[in-house]
Amino acid sequence: MNPIVIIGSGMAGYGLVRELRKRDRDTPISVITADDGRAYAKPNLSNALAAGKSPEQLASQTPEQMVEAQNVRVLSHTRVSAIDPAARIVATDQGAIAYSKLVLALGADPIPHGLTGNGAVFSVNDLGDYTRFRAALAGKHHVAILGGGLIGCEFANDLAGAGHGVSVVHPGLWPLERLLPEAMGQALADALAAKGVDWHFGRKAQAVEQTLSGQRLTLDDGSVVEADLVLSAIGLRSRTTLAAGAGLKVNRGIVVDRHLASSDPDIHAVGDCAEVEGLVLPFVMPLLQQVKALAATLTGQPTQVAYPAMPVVVKTPACPLAVL
Repeated sequence: MNPIVIIGSGMAGYGLVRELRKRDRDTPISVITADDGRAYAKPNLSNALAAGKSPEQLASQTPEQMVEAQNVRVLSHTRVSAIDPAARIVATDQGAIAYSKLVLALGADPIPHGLTGNGAVFSVNDLGDYTRFRAALAGKHHVAILGGGLIGCEFANDLAGAGHGVSVVHPGLWPLERLLPEAMGQALADALAAKGVDWHFGRKAQAVEQTLSGQRLTLDDGSVVEADLVLSAIGLRSRTTLAAGAGLKVNRGIVVDRHLASSDPDIHAVGDCAEVEGLVLPFVMPLLQQVKALAATLTGQPTQVAYPAMPVVVKTPACPLAVL
C-alpha cells in the first residue's frame, strides 16, 4: 500500500500527521522535508528573545521523536523536483516516492526585498533562518526592519525589549494598516516608540550598502538609516511552483476547494500555500481548521473546512492586540 505523502514539515505538515494519527494509527505516512525535520511552532520565532529561548530550544521534537511518537517516516534534507500526478509519483533528489494521496504543505517564501547594493539582508521564514539571524545578531546593537506588518512589529517588539535599537521602514502610514484602523495602529506605533523603535512611515528602502560599521539603507526620499543588521519582513508569497509544474491550478496559492482538494482530486494543499475558495489565510487558526478537516477526509469521512471566528494574536507586549 502506497503511503499518504506530505511535502513539508512545518505546522501544517506535522499538524496533519498528528490529526491523522488521532484517527488512524496504521496507514503509512511519509513526510518529505527540505530541512532537518525538527518540529517547531513558527510563530515563536518572532518572540524568542523575550521568551529567553535559543533557536535550539524552539524545537519541540526531533524527527526521530516524531517517527517514534507518530509512526511516520520522515525524509529530511530531501528536495522535491517534480510531481507526476498520472503515475502518483514524487521525484526527489533521493529517488522517486509513490503516493496514494499527496498533501502539499509547502508554506510560503519571503517576498524578495528588491534592494540594490552590496549589503546583506536577512529574512526569517524557518528555524534555520532564525538560527542564522540569531548568530549574526550576537554583539550587534541596531537592527533595521523592512516592513511594519505582523512579523515586522513582533520582531521590533522582541528586539527592542532585548535592548537592541530598532528602526522600522514601512510604506504604510501606520503599522498593520491592513488589519488595524488608524487610531489603533497609532497606539501600537506609540507603544513601540516608547520602547525605542524608530519609525519611518510612508517610506520604502531602495538600496543597502555594506559599510565599515554595518549596513546603510537608503530610502526613497534620499534619507539614510544606519544599522548593524537589516531584516526583511515585507510579506510572504505562497509556494506554487511545484504545483504549477504538475499541472495543478494555481492563483495566489494552490487552488483548492473546501475539502482542500486541488484540481487533481488525489492531491491536497494546506497552510500558507493553499488558496481555499479564493482566500489565502497565513495564520495559525485557519491552518488548524484545515488539518482537522483534511485528516477526516483522508480517513474516509469527507469533511469541508469551516472557519469559526479566528482572532489573530499580535505578539507585541508593548501594546497587546488580538485582531479579528
